[in-house]
Amino acid sequence: VSQTLLLKSLEEPPKGVAFILMCSDQSKLLGTILSRVTVLPLHPYSSDDIEKIVRSKTEGASEDKIKFCAEFSSGIPGKALALMEDEEFSQEREHIFELVMKMPKMSYTDILIDEVSYWNDNSDRTEELLLLLQWTLGDLAVLLASASKGVLKNQDKKEKLIGFIKDSRGLTLINVSNAVNAVTDFASGLKVNISYDAACSNMLLKIHKELKQ
Repeated sequence: VSQTLLLKSLEEPPKGVAFILMCSDQSKLLGTILSRVTVLPLHPYSSDDIEKIVRSKTEGASEDKIKFCAEFSSGIPGKALALMEDEEFSQEREHIFELVMKMPKMSYTDILIDEVSYWNDNSDRTEELLLLLQWTLGDLAVLLASASKGVLKNQDKKEKLIGFIKDSRGLTLINVSNAVNAVTDFASGLKVNISYDAACSNMLLKIHKELKQ
């Protein structure tokens, strides 16, 4: 209905007015809308392009940090530059990585009180936290599949990841896959207004169960 309401304005715009429409999926637009506009496709930058931009704008940053922020930015230069300067993001990354590393030895109290409190305090950045968690678990999966050939998101933490796997003799790809599914389920649950506390607790306990091998 909203698209239909735009048709008249697009066909006969007020004098001196230009409409700029943005969408993430052109296939969802009506043909009558598309016939009245000029389509200008916008594509995200590649990670290599983002890295070049970040290097040109920052001094003294480590290559590992540049690569990580470039990859995490989803092809948006401004986001990559902001992440480079965002100390809170750096702290989040360290927290989530260490959460996974410590998970097998954590108690239920550690998880249900301390860790759930952390997620509640940072609920406005849940999307970032979940992606960081997925990346860390994904790195474990890569190393379990091929310790020598894997390309890691957390390349600068490869030795810690390898050490974690060596200490977790019973850990399998199935365990890690189940842990990743717990993260995905949490993200999906948030879209239907379930309790944040309950969903977060459930996710963390499932990850704990899978990694405690």
